[in-house]
Amino acid sequence: MLAKARASVIHSKLVPLIHKRCASGSVMILEDNAIAKHGKSAKLRKARLSGGIYVVTQEYSTLLEQLKSGKIGSTEDVDEQTGQEVPDGVQTQQMQQIFEQKPQNSEQDLRRAFWAGAREVARKRIKNKEPDLSAAEVRVAKLHESLWVEELRMTLELQGLRSRVDEIKPRGNGLFTLDISEMYDEFSHSLGQFLQRGVQVQISNDQDTCLAFVQPGSDSGKLLVSSESLEDMRGPYEIEFLPNRFPQWAMHRALDCERVKKVLSEVQRSEEDAEKDAGRRDGSGQLGSTENTELKEHTEPTVCSARVDSNKQIEVVLPPSLNSVQRRALSAAIGRAGNPFPLLVWGPPGTGKTTLAAFLVWHLVQANLKFQLLVTAPSNTGADVLCAKLAKLGLDESRMLRLNALGRNVKTVPEEIQRYGSTTQRDGRSVFQIPQLSKLRSFRVVVTTCICASHIANTARKEGASGWFSHVIVDEAGEATEPETLVPMQLLSPSAHTQIILFGDHFQLGPLVISSLARRIAKLNESMIERLVNLRFQAAKAKGWSDEDGHRQDRQDRQGLTRDTLTICESKGLFFLTESFRSHPDIMEIYSKVFYAGQLEHRDREIQHRLMPFFHSLGSDNPVVLHNVVGAERCDANSASLYNLEEIRVIQRYVQDLLDARGEDSEPLLSPKDIGIITPYARQVQLLKDQICAVSFQFSEIDVGTVEHFQGQERRVIIFSTVRSSQHAKEREEGVRRPIGFLSDRTRINVAVSRAVAGLVIVGDFEHLSRYSSEWKEIFSLGKDRGFLRGEPIMETQMQVPPEAVVAAVSPAEALKAWDSLTA
Repeated sequence: MLAKARASVIHSKLVPLIHKRCASGSVMILEDNAIAKHGKSAKLRKARLSGGIYVVTQEYSTLLEQLKSGKIGSTEDVDEQTGQEVPDGVQTQQMQQIFEQKPQNSEQDLRRAFWAGAREVARKRIKNKEPDLSAAEVRVAKLHESLWVEELRMTLELQGLRSRVDEIKPRGNGLFTLDISEMYDEFSHSLGQFLQRGVQVQISNDQDTCLAFVQPGSDSGKLLVSSESLEDMRGPYEIEFLPNRFPQWAMHRALDCERVKKVLSEVQRSEEDAEKDAGRRDGSGQLGSTENTELKEHTEPTVCSARVDSNKQIEVVLPPSLNSVQRRALSAAIGRAGNPFPLLVWGPPGTGKTTLAAFLVWHLVQANLKFQLLVTAPSNTGADVLCAKLAKLGLDESRMLRLNALGRNVKTVPEEIQRYGSTTQRDGRSVFQIPQLSKLRSFRVVVTTCICASHIANTARKEGASGWFSHVIVDEAGEATEPETLVPMQLLSPSAHTQIILFGDHFQLGPLVISSLARRIAKLNESMIERLVNLRFQAAKAKGWSDEDGHRQDRQDRQGLTRDTLTICESKGLFFLTESFRSHPDIMEIYSKVFYAGQLEHRDREIQHRLMPFFHSLGSDNPVVLHNVVGAERCDANSASLYNLEEIRVIQRYVQDLLDARGEDSEPLLSPKDIGIITPYARQVQLLKDQICAVSFQFSEIDVGTVEHFQGQERRVIIFSTVRSSQHAKEREEGVRRPIGFLSDRTRINVAVSRAVAGLVIVGDFEHLSRYSSEWKEIFSLGKDRGFLRGEPIMETQMQVPPEAVVAAVSPAEALKAWDSLTA
């Protein structure tokens, strides 16, 4: 039995953010002089609230003290809980009167006033610094401020968040499953996601208390945690969630690094020149000047700066099976050392960007014995995948290190790459460690997460050493905040011959940011690759605004992804991978047309067609089904998550029919592990798991999860339960701006529909979805044209959708063998 409690902000203790054991697991107490490195100009003090200490800038500390007392005054009002402005009728004077008259104020009132004050503090702090700072330094100041605000929001969300559980199931090797599914329903979606990767868990019983670390593999409602002490404890247990402060600390340190500031200065200079180019046009959109519209060479060096002869030599050794864009991107990355502006590889779903990243790393290692590469990803899963691909290419333990966080359990690392980690023995068990500086510098390739790269920087800083990596490569860069992406860049060599390469797709799920104020201050939810891609497109449009005859191009073409614009972008260091190898052409057509302006090109594989016998049995010639269900969306009392029982019943039938399907040889077309079921809502995930397992125990192998769970994965068949409907099981409050909630987020739709290889079944109320989303309207229209529609009849209404440089010393034979081993 799970007992739940969420105490009031006023009366519950503020969870302390300074612990004797930091996020890495090492013993460390952060004092003022250490934390001051988060921001050199910040005035810090310890805000003492009941139950702990929170180190924060002085202005925010004052606000926290006022929050504790229940009296907050401000000159501006914003509701951080909803991200909306406070209505004009509720002014500061009235709010202050409320506090004076009612000592016991509601949590909502206090939060509203607190975030009004925080917004004002942030604005004043930045405004006071701006006159003395360059544009790049202002950017750094705003990023610092957004990180402070995000940390405040994170802390206030977690304080008082407690649960009581009777059992914590052991998994062996110091791993445990903590089931908080009943409590999970009460969380906002962002907080639920945050608990899976941004917290530590304090577990107590009557005698003991221990700290557990959340591990890769956690999912909605169930956390996989690791603790050396937990196996000796017995329930019932009290559970508290503590912020993991180490990532924030690492990002603040990176922003104050001179090497990082140099990178940002180059980006800022190019951004300013791109804006000047755009400003040369008059209001009609015509070129307003005869000046050259290309970016200046010193601010935006092009890939053409590499020697032509060098590029030709590189082209010779690249495998012929690479497509033309892959070849040009690799040639640019290999022959472009010394360019201060990051090279960008934008890879939509199924275009093989991670495989290309791994091949590039291998090629650079083979090319020059002096090259040392720091290869990163935002998540442990992403870093593990990169390491596994590089291991497949023959990099051994003497040349490659997989650096892991100290709090990660060794057994959560895939077995095939465990040998690449640096471990030591503690109490008879292997644990991860950070090697000494001399050992770190001996590796040709270090693979780690963006945040964990700060361990290397800390080790170097203690020894008085600077960075030494010739290349920094970030995969899945669209998932990371800009400060997170900048953390590994502080380890670049001071030499001019260095290179930054970002791989990613900002049209899929982006960074997790829970504070709306942090999003406003510095667009913290916008990844670095997204910002730079937008900059490149701005520059490309400035150059390609008119055709050869001087006529205006079509406005739709100029604003979208066009071949001409993409070609120009390549000269600016942005490569858009167009060939998609994952999905059946009918499935690929959906996400290509809706999200990528139809620019993706299909590449056929036999596996994409294996389920056609099943879809033929349904009377369909394509592997896509849009099954219309006008069910009722439900929301239980005290729950923030929705579910739809009618959709669950339809999905059960599809699962059964898919697993019963046979090929010409009478063998099953699918096994349970080939099926993935995606839904945006945690409650629907839990009910789907329960109902599907109730049909047959073997169905437990079917993977059911949220969109976030499936990012970066693929399945033979994807079933997408949208949940939202025009029918409600009971009256409840609903935001007028988001009548379909998560389903209005184009990045979530993109990820969900692009996971499928051979079959895609979408179950939902399509008339309702199409009414509030241009993406769903386009999917619905495509489904009508292609014959994808099944299920209940759809009564369409005429509703308007709201607008919304060293030449590689690698033989051709070696390169071909390496590429074939990755793509086999």
